Amino acid sequence: MILVTLFISLAVIAAGYMFSSAVHRNIIQNNRLEIQERFIYFQDGLQGIFQTGESLANSFEAYIHAGLADSDSQTDEYLSSLIQKYDDYVQIIGMVKDTTIIYSFPHSDEEPLNVDLTEVENQREGVLTVKRKRETMFEGPLPLIIGGEGFIMRIPLLDQDGGYWGQTSIVMGRESIEERIKELARESNLEVLVYTDHEESMRLMGDEEMKRKSPYRLDDVGKIGWVVYALPVNGWYAFTNLRWIILLFGFILSVLAGISYYRHERADYLLQASFTHDVLTGLYNRRYLDMIQNTLNRDGKAAGALMYGLILIDLDRFKLINDTYGHHVGDQVLIRVGEILLGACNGEPLIFRIGGDEFLIVLPDTDSEEQLEDIHRCVDNILSEGFNGDEYLSQVGASTGSALCDSSCNSFDKVLKEADERMYKQKTEHRSRK
Repeated sequence: MILVTLFISLAVIAAGYMFSSAVHRNIIQNNRLEIQERFIYFQDGLQGIFQTGESLANSFEAYIHAGLADSDSQTDEYLSSLIQKYDDYVQIIGMVKDTTIIYSFPHSDEEPLNVDLTEVENQREGVLTVKRKRETMFEGPLPLIIGGEGFIMRIPLLDQDGGYWGQTSIVMGRESIEERIKELARESNLEVLVYTDHEESMRLMGDEEMKRKSPYRLDDVGKIGWVVYALPVNGWYAFTNLRWIILLFGFILSVLAGISYYRHERADYLLQASFTHDVLTGLYNRRYLDMIQNTLNRDGKAAGALMYGLILIDLDRFKLINDTYGHHVGDQVLIRVGEILLGACNGEPLIFRIGGDEFLIVLPDTDSEEQLEDIHRCVDNILSEGFNGDEYLSQVGASTGSALCDSSCNSFDKVLKEADERMYKQKTEHRSRK
């Protein structure tokens, strides 16, 4: 009898312990999921600051290339309307020919015209790096020519032959950037520590003591090399004595363990899906592409003969849909394109939405250029058929480009760049036929 009672008691305790553990994991998982959403919100908001400067520079460059800048007054009027959207961050828009400032807006008595930036000590390296690499660069905080401190986004300007012509400079005030970061941290209920370099030698804000509290680390925020540590203001969730209380009622409550387990698995699934899939279209997202890219690069170097194909798709005139019918129709167009792509490819392709209106198909085990061209041609045909039969899609088009990683390739970026160049070549041909 004593043994039976002991056995039953141990069974009840074991059941209660298993149930309490399941509840514990569920609470922890839900807490982490909620905190992860705050991290994502903060990171997206921070990236939006940097995208603001790049978007403004791209709009200005498009305005110039379109031949609309007939006079300084027209350019001033255009920039005045453009900068109003970003006046929380942007102080100055400048144009640099080679390395010398030839235009600056807004105008002032302290306008730094005809200043050769290679003669400005704290800006020489940045302007020469952009000239040499022809890549966008974000640097700061650094002393500004007009006084004070700020951040500068430098975007290369190329001539019609693709050669270096100069740069567009977007100057953002340090105080406004720091205030926006603090605002995002408050909205996310996070404590943050921000470095403006990978080496973590240039601290912008935050207390380095925070590193001892096991913070979450965000690398290369905005693709500009910033490193951010983030931590919930109230710290990580600390489990209480709830487990021991539940043990007293474990036998009765153990039947709920299955529900808790289901919720735990579902939360884990949703968390994983949110990191790998695009919310709008259900296709894979940019985060998952980064994971696949690392795998392809690593396996390609190890095996020496890993082959795959890429097909890059960019919608033409998609902005016209958003401007004419609204973003809700634009979203429906993107969803429809995703459905068409899913139905266009046989086998086991990986289909991504990697930008606003940009999609990518990764084709594992593609053996030859001929095979890739056949699949590429099939995708083009199905896209054309799907577009022609749709009220809104018929008003846009698609430019595509493909590239093959053969036995000699060891870099995903190179293959993607080749596909991108072919896609833009086709887009240019589309524009020339209009």
